[in-house]
Amino acid sequence: MLNPSVGAQRRPGKVVCVDAKLAGALFRSLESLGVECTQLSEPTGIDDYVKLISDQLVAKSVAARGDISEMPGLLGDKTLTEAGLMGLFTQASSLLRDQPWVAMPPVDARHLVVKITLLRPITVLGDSAGRGTQLERGDSVWLALLHDDEMMGFAIFWCRLDCEARMLPPTLDHADVHREAPRCAYEAASLEATTATAAVEMPQKPAKLKRTKPRSYDLRAGSELVYNSAQAQRLHWPDVKPWSRPLSERDEGIAQGRKWWARPPLQEASLLYREATLVPFDDHDTIRRFG
Repeated sequence: MLNPSVGAQRRPGKVVCVDAKLAGALFRSLESLGVECTQLSEPTGIDDYVKLISDQLVAKSVAARGDISEMPGLLGDKTLTEAGLMGLFTQASSLLRDQPWVAMPPVDARHLVVKITLLRPITVLGDSAGRGTQLERGDSVWLALLHDDEMMGFAIFWCRLDCEARMLPPTLDHADVHREAPRCAYEAASLEATTATAAVEMPQKPAKLKRTKPRSYDLRAGSELVYNSAQAQRLHWPDVKPWSRPLSERDEGIAQGRKWWARPPLQEASLLYREATLVPFDDHDTIRRFG
């Protein structure tokens, strides 16, 4: 203040510190410069007085109460470990560099969905103890690329019916979606899980497909379970048992416009990019630590 690099000397007449220790440390040096240094004091009842004024301003519609609560960060979810978070940031950075939404068509871009077959097993965590649902090699997930004026990113759906319910344009419904021709559920699963490293024996002639009793469907694919033999059904049952549901449940749900099919945590998972100012402060700190 005594010898500024630019312009004439300028200094305040008074400095007020909230911290008492800081005020004490600066007192002598500021006094030598002719600057008064004091500690901020707060009159008794000031909070009640400010609240009274605020209530009056809100009552007269001069001011409004805003939502000042801070959104929890990613680590607020106890199912997410630090190692898992680092993996998430690594994949998110790769996706942001590739920018797949740039190649999206200009019309109905938000409805671009692709089917992906898993090449290795994954576990979808469901609780703080790390228990989750195992998805095996050959299982399918549906990836939806998202892009609008406010955000971009993608969503993963483990259940096709959930994907259709959330991603179909308002002018379409489940009945408008192309369905594959019925085929033996065991053979279909075997073909999806098999690559060039293994072979699956298939019947030379197509056999007549038989329905289950009672009739049921696979929650993942949304299609009815049919088999070409009792042996195929027995071999497929251990894998499809957790996903088997009564077929009447599917038909009634579609007729009623049901929006949610799979139970958490297998409803969907989204990774969205938005302006940095919309990201919780906790996540900025987390990204700085692990990103």
